[in-house]
Amino acid sequence: MKPLTLAPCVALALVMLANAGLAGEGHGQGHGGHGAHVHGLGTLDLAQEGPEVHLRLETPAASILGFEHRPRGEAERAAQAEALAALRDGQALFEFSEAAGCTLEEVVVESTLVEPGEDDRADHHPGQDEEGDTHADIEVAYRFLCARPGALKEVRVTLFDRFPSLERLEVQLATERGQAGAELTPTSPLLRP
Repeated sequence: MKPLTLAPCVALALVMLANAGLAGEGHGQGHGGHGAHVHGLGTLDLAQEGPEVHLRLETPAASILGFEHRPRGEAERAAQAEALAALRDGQALFEFSEAAGCTLEEVVVESTLVEPGEDDRADHHPGQDEEGDTHADIEVAYRFLCARPGALKEVRVTLFDRFPSLERLEVQLATERGQAGAELTPTSPLLRP
């Protein structure tokens, strides 16, 4: 499997934020520029170019794991393992229009809470306070390849079903049709790229 780089997704996010006039306006710099670290709130960037669709999810760890520290005890280790496995199952978390024939090609999970070796490309920050609660985030990059990209009309985001503590996603879209913003909630989980 070829290594996946977050650079295209990060660059896309920065361009979209700059175009939206949000960069540097006090919307929580230091957390990816998307906004303050708020439990229950996450961001999702979707970029489509030709047959490739890149998604980048960023959310507080508490919205996914229920805690923001390295797992303490067997129950938290099991919860983390289960959550990471669910995050890696992008095909289940993002249901593309069936006619588009989109398949998951790569996934990268990054968090200060993931030990090296738990994920092939985990980004571990050894300076983190191992015992204290912190404002830890989880970032996941997905790359899908669509056989018929012109048939991609919608994406149903099932993250809310899997992670009930996640209450809202602020979305930035960039496709060949243009750029747009959206907000997803458990009762409104459909994206129309």
